[in-house]
Amino acid sequence: MKKLAFIFNPHAGRERLRPKVGDVIVEFANAGYEVITAPTAKRGDAVELAENFSMRADIDRIVCAGGDGTLDEVVTGVLSAEKKLGESFAGKLDMPIGYIPCGSTNDFGNTLKLPLDFVSAAKLAASGEASPCDVGYINDKVFVYTAAFGAFTEVSYDTPQQFKNVFGHMAYLVNAMGKFSTIKNYRMRVKCNNDEKQVYVDDFLLGMIANSDSVGGIKGLAGKDVQLDDGLFELVMVRKHTNLNELTDTANAFLAGDILSSPSILVKKVKCVDIELLDETGLEELNWSLDGEFGGNMPKVHVEISKQAVNYVNKSTEIVEE
Repeated sequence: MKKLAFIFNPHAGRERLRPKVGDVIVEFANAGYEVITAPTAKRGDAVELAENFSMRADIDRIVCAGGDGTLDEVVTGVLSAEKKLGESFAGKLDMPIGYIPCGSTNDFGNTLKLPLDFVSAAKLAASGEASPCDVGYINDKVFVYTAAFGAFTEVSYDTPQQFKNVFGHMAYLVNAMGKFSTIKNYRMRVKCNNDEKQVYVDDFLLGMIANSDSVGGIKGLAGKDVQLDDGLFELVMVRKHTNLNELTDTANAFLAGDILSSPSILVKKVKCVDIELLDETGLEELNWSLDGEFGGNMPKVHVEISKQAVNYVNKSTEIVEE
């Protein structure tokens, strides 16, 4: 009998998953799987669980339920298993990863066009087909769809879990409003695609490398031409603003999903990028958010995109009758 490992965060999505876990497991069983359940208790648990399951020959599929941070941990664990198993996968991991999005924003779940109803998402995760997708590495740390620094990016990881459980996406917005007066500018050197002709030295207040239709719940934040499997992520760097009108224009461009219209925003497609905080900034820390979780203080980073490194289950196998 096929085996499915179910890794889930019981606290995600205002704890709405808890009463539905039984229904989710029934969907897995209906698809012909013996189900191994593995709830997480703390940050990092999903990494260890996914790695262990990936190294077992009897596990046919991994499904995770939680926010995008939970998915990040599962992908990190799966790729860690690939590395430990050596060259047997020829650089590509065949383990299908199903995802039941139940976080507060579900950016990547929306990008994969997954159902937001838990039971429907479970049915797809158990019986659907997988599609290849790119993954990012920042100084050897995995990120699934976004690595970001600067203005408001810390909101996603320093909003208390209890606040998110009660207020959902509104919790992020309220926390962001309190950050407005603390916006910093960073003097940086940015080099795209190992190309000396694509070097930019400027003051930036926000930057991100993304592979998603929406970031922070805003569609089009990384542009309108996002391809999940082309080996390229979108680099978006917002330059320092000298007046309120520039800031307003930039905000409008983001909200309209039309970032190319703003001269204050640098947009590039990248297979790799180097970003360095320059000494003259006077700042020593550059905190990064990776898939909505705190990724560490990294004043100098190298980002590399691994093409089609993982397989997400997002295609239904059901025949729709016309």
